[in-house]
Amino acid sequence: MLDAPERNARVYPALILLTPALIAVGFTFPALPNVGATSHAAAAAILTALFFALTRIVRYLGLRYERTAWPAWGDQPGVRLLRWRDSQMTDPWKALAHRVVRESLGITPLSRDEEENAPEKADALLKDIFLQVRSTLNLHSKHALLRSHNIEYGFARNLCGGAVIGVALSLASAIWCMACYWILDKSVCAWGVLASVAFGAVLVILRLFWLPGYARLSADRFAEKAWSLFIVIKHPDAGQPDGQTRTPTVGNEPGQHDRSA
Repeated sequence: MLDAPERNARVYPALILLTPALIAVGFTFPALPNVGATSHAAAAAILTALFFALTRIVRYLGLRYERTAWPAWGDQPGVRLLRWRDSQMTDPWKALAHRVVRESLGITPLSRDEEENAPEKADALLKDIFLQVRSTLNLHSKHALLRSHNIEYGFARNLCGGAVIGVALSLASAIWCMACYWILDKSVCAWGVLASVAFGAVLVILRLFWLPGYARLSADRFAEKAWSLFIVIKHPDAGQPDGQTRTPTVGNEPGQHDRSA
């Protein structure tokens, strides 16, 4: 039985991408002659197998998308936020995070001048550091807000990567419904063509203009929360850049996602 993060990161994107196949069955089966219980059972078995295959495929495509998206975003968000040359977080915040890393992990991130002279070395060190930060946080923990951001990123990444499958299924569904319309001359099949084309068009628009930004925003939110929580866990009395100590949000919702930002 899949837990909540698995449902969000794999099952829900797979269900969305399976929609064209459901359209094809729903709009053409009523028009087909001699469709009995055996045919319905066969269709259900095929859809179930396709669904379970999609739950695996969307994660693979999501990870592949991630490998191309991170360089376009300037690298892994958990690494990029701690770079001195990155402007998303303030210098006082970065200085605090560097100090906590040095005191808690025994690793000294490169200084601003060192990073400027050796940016690749600085990034490699920050990647190693963030791996340890993720291990320290342990996504099986009860920090609900961090887990929520991680789940949201997994959903956005997998849907963004798997959108091509949804478009392909929309095209196949439209062709199938059109063939049934020509052969059977049933108007319900024509509505299936329109529904398939509409779904594919909406998915293309979302993939081009909304999903990439949504995925990046979700990744950045997770990275920011991960670092802030790490600082509080390792040094609860360490002042934030404004001199205040931040208290992490703790909840009791179950679950974790299998891959962070």
